[in-house]
Formats: sequence, structure tokens, C-alpha cells
Amino acid sequence: MYPNKMSSEIARNFPPTAIITAEFDFLRRHAEELGALLLLHGRLVEFVVHPGLIHSWNFSMSHPKSDMYWSDFRTILEINSS
Repeated sequence: MYPNKMSSEIARNFPPTAIITAEFDFLRRHAEELGALLLLHGRLVEFVVHPGLIHSWNFSMSHPKSDMYWSDFRTILEINSS
């Protein structure tokens, strides 16, 4: 089952969620659909699209832009943990 296909009932009870994706991620469309559904039900905390990057780029610690992902991730956690 794809999370972006969940019912409105489930979406209303979904935990607060942040989504980080990439411009050329083959799953970006699904991430956008999930983000829209969660936004509709007040469950979306943050939605970030990193420009010019592909799926899973953030797991390559040697990638020149990997710091951008981890910085966004840290910021989202700091903002939403208070």
C-alpha cells in the first residue's frame, strides 16, 4: 500500500510528518501527493524539495550537498521538538 493512497480517516490520525524529497526523485510525485493529503488534514509539518538531486542522494555522505539534507533534517527536528 502506498501512503499517499491512505483514507482520510487514517490521514486525520497520522502523526505529524515532515517530508524531504529531491527534484529528480522517481518517487517525488508520491511524496507530493502524500504531502497534499497530510496538509489537508493538518498533519504536514514541513515539505522540502532539494533542487537538482535524485533519489537517495542524501545517503551518500561524500555528496557535495549531503550537508544540506542533514541541516534541513536537524532544523525540522529542532523546530518540532519544542
